Amino acid sequence: MPNSHPAQYFTYAGRAWQEGRRDDAVFWLYVAQLRYRFLLAAHPLADPSGDPALFGSLLATIGEPINRYAGGDIPNWRKQIAQALKWDQATPNGFTSKKEFAKAWQQTRSGLEKMSSDLAQNAEALKKQREAMLLREAQRPALSAPSAGVRPPSPPARPPKIVMPADWPALEARTTAGMLAGSYTGGASSPFARSFFDEAQGKVSLATTFELAAPDEQHLRIRAVRSGRVLQERMLDDQQTDSAVVFAETAPDREAGLQLGAVRRRLTLRKNLAGDLVIQREIFVPPMSDSPESDPAKYTFWNRASRELPENAAANK
Repeated sequence: MPNSHPAQYFTYAGRAWQEGRRDDAVFWLYVAQLRYRFLLAAHPLADPSGDPALFGSLLATIGEPINRYAGGDIPNWRKQIAQALKWDQATPNGFTSKKEFAKAWQQTRSGLEKMSSDLAQNAEALKKQREAMLLREAQRPALSAPSAGVRPPSPPARPPKIVMPADWPALEARTTAGMLAGSYTGGASSPFARSFFDEAQGKVSLATTFELAAPDEQHLRIRAVRSGRVLQERMLDDQQTDSAVVFAETAPDREAGLQLGAVRRRLTLRKNLAGDLVIQREIFVPPMSDSPESDPAKYTFWNRASRELPENAAANK
């Protein structure tokens, strides 16, 4: 894991929680937060619909029950945080360089150290807040069958559909694989690494440009290039729809970094009127448990990759 995207630590925390290893789950959750927050601090200009959004989703889903458990024993909570800080200090980070981003690393660690200190200082108040919350939950009336003539409660509203940002340039009416061919700007904030190169994200994030070629209408070739050297290459078997190019695959959890089990991923690729590549990334995740109340999850992200200016593309050859 030390060489993997920090979402992997969330995966491991979720596995520990499902197996009943509660304290291990707290420990790995805070390792996950340390390394993910460090990644975000190292790349503050990253596309907000990419890693920042994924971090928030993982913290809200996997992190919520673990944090509720941790709040029941503040001394133990602080112990697991201290162990996470110690582990992070001693273990290499092959995904985000501690040396290259030393300031961001120290600031991230300081933030977690301050949180632990605040827990100690406010332990009594936090304990009372927790007791009050548990009391309210215990007093909440149980659901029962509605009486005759009484309308049952309305089902919960569907979550809002995640759509492309309104201020982005409009999409072309139809996009083909050939229309996507060209050179696109690289860098750590580029969506190419997280969209197409799961196992090599750290390596591919060093690319200065991404080259797309369309040998035919059923294939796209993607090359991550730095100073004229190909770092990684991938050929996609895509499908042409009426309006877009679609690529679908199944990825194991170790690659997707979301939850346990294989996930389905669908990438819809379109060109906009500015010439950019617009990627609608949908990730379908199986339920966290076999419980009937546990529903599958769907994560949707919109990313945009800008075409390189001709002079920049020539310089990167």
